[in-house]
Amino acid sequence: MKNLKHQANTTSQLIRLFNEMKCIVSLVVLFMVLTGSFSSIQAQDQTQPPATTTESPDTSPKGKITIKTSEPGAEIIILNRFNMVEVKKKQAKDSGVYQLKAGMYRVEVNKQNYLSQVRDLYVTSGMDEVMFFDLQPYIMEKKGIFGAAYNGGPNKKKSSYTKYFVGLGVAAVVLGAAAILLGGSSSNSTLPNPPPRP
Repeated sequence: MKNLKHQANTTSQLIRLFNEMKCIVSLVVLFMVLTGSFSSIQAQDQTQPPATTTESPDTSPKGKITIKTSEPGAEIIILNRFNMVEVKKKQAKDSGVYQLKAGMYRVEVNKQNYLSQVRDLYVTSGMDEVMFFDLQPYIMEKKGIFGAAYNGGPNKKKSSYTKYFVGLGVAAVVLGAAAILLGGSSSNSTLPNPPPRP
């Protein structure tokens, strides 16, 4: 019996010693890896020359676009095919030159008090093209008590029926309100009394 106890104690001591040895070996290996990798990084830093940060020139094919507007000071926005802004610039003059990579674009021209214009553009390598935007002003007119009404631009004909339709609308509102007021008071007197509840 004592022999079995002695063997069990010896076995448990050996297992504990083995586990402690595993921990010590793991720590030594970890220490060597960390210090070895750190020293190898230092050695690489000392042996390798510093990397130069020269950017390679952009050799992608490009095209030249000249955008002219009928009015100076227009804002030019050029969007690429992913709807990301490539160019956003307010032209001081009535024209500007832009170098764009080959591909699809959307050109927007905006100016305060003028109608915005949008056009699609396909740029090819080596192209040299002129786009002209004839900016049309907004036209606002006073229409009596209703304030300003937009007529759709300078090329749209003015309607001679505007006053007629506005007058009809006002008359309909007045007559409708009168009918509700008069009809409401007379309808209350003609309704039969509800039957008594049981």
